[in-house]
Order: sequence, then C-alpha cells, then structure tokens
Amino acid sequence: MLSKIYKESKDIKKKIKFASENERKENIVIASELNDIIVDEINSDISILFKNEKRIETESNKLQSLINQHSKDVLQWNDLTKMLDNSLKELGDVQNWVDLIERDMKIITSTIEFKCQVEPTQLAENSILRFDTAKYDDEGDFSKTPSYKNHPLE
Repeated sequence: MLSKIYKESKDIKKKIKFASENERKENIVIASELNDIIVDEINSDISILFKNEKRIETESNKLQSLINQHSKDVLQWNDLTKMLDNSLKELGDVQNWVDLIERDMKIITSTIEFKCQVEPTQLAENSILRFDTAKYDDEGDFSKTPSYKNHPLE
C-alpha cells in the first residue's frame, strides 16, 4: 500500500512537472510573442519619432536659409534706401549749387556792367553766352533745354 501511494505520488509529480513544463514553455512562447509585439510597437513609435525629427530638421534648415536670404534682402534694401537718401540730398545740393551759380553770375554781370559803364540791355545784347531766361518760368522748369543767343557755335 505504501508503495502504491508512493507510485501514485510519483506519477502525480510527473504529471504536475510535465504540466508545469508545458505551461512554462507556453508562457515563454507567449512572453516572446508579447515581447515581439511590444518591441514592434515601440520601434514603430521610434520610427515615427525619427521620421518626424528628420522632417523638423529639414524644415529648420529651410527656415534658416530663408532667414539668411531675408537678412541679405533687408541689407540690400537698406543700402538702396541709403543710396536714395544720398541721391535726394545731392539733388538738394544741386539746387543749392544752381542758386549759388545764379547769384555769382548776377554779381559778375553787375560788376561787368559797372566796369564797362554800359546799359544792362546793351551788355545782354552783346553777350556771347546770354542765357535765354524767357523760355523758363519763375518756378525753375528745367525740363526744357536751355539755349544761348549769339553763341558762336549755334
């Protein structure tokens, strides 16, 4: 009887060991499959993150090049506006220069008139380079070409 109990106990232990071994193998297979699924999911997420990172880097580089180009454009516009400002200042200087030349010419004319003791109309008629001011209005319309009376080359 004791041997029978012992034998049954041994058989039960074998069955339990076999069942636990099978369950362990099944659990290893299930754990391996679960591990593969988790790794695939994580790799998928990492792959998406990696692709997004590359897109962000590409867009960042494009943005940086656009910023650099915009900076160059701004510098060029700044240079152009400075040139325009200087040109406008020069135009003001030209007007000032014209006024000074006109004043100097009046002084020279009055000095010559005084020196020669000649009437202003006689001096103007005998002048080689008499500027025809009748063709210009009082506001200085310089769009017309000036002409000189009694000029030897005309």
